[in-house]
Amino acid sequence: MPTQKDEKILICIDDANERETLRKTIESMGFDVELTSRAMECAQKILRIKYSCVILDTELLGMGIQSAVSIIRQVDPSIPIIIATREATVLRATIQGVDPSHCLNKPLDPKNLESTIVKISRP
Repeated sequence: MPTQKDEKILICIDDANERETLRKTIESMGFDVELTSRAMECAQKILRIKYSCVILDTELLGMGIQSAVSIIRQVDPSIPIIIATREATVLRATIQGVDPSHCLNKPLDPKNLESTIVKISRP
């Protein structure tokens, strides 16, 4: 069984401070992390590397969350996606292609985030 350090998590969040805070949090959990701020770059990275999951922010510049999920699903239909949002309750029913339990409220609670990553990530 792979260790958490063998699992690579892709974070796609536009805000640099949020992205860096989340990187530190997830690295402290023992996961390897890569960062991006754009959905298209996220899709390009997924083409090259097998990630255990992707954390996708709803506040991406120039692209709505449904479009971003759609692009990621076209590249890798099976990659687990965690949505980071300020309104998880509202989005749970509206984002196609994402399990509603994977919509988490920002700021992300580290314990909830870690249990979600462990539950859904693929080796």
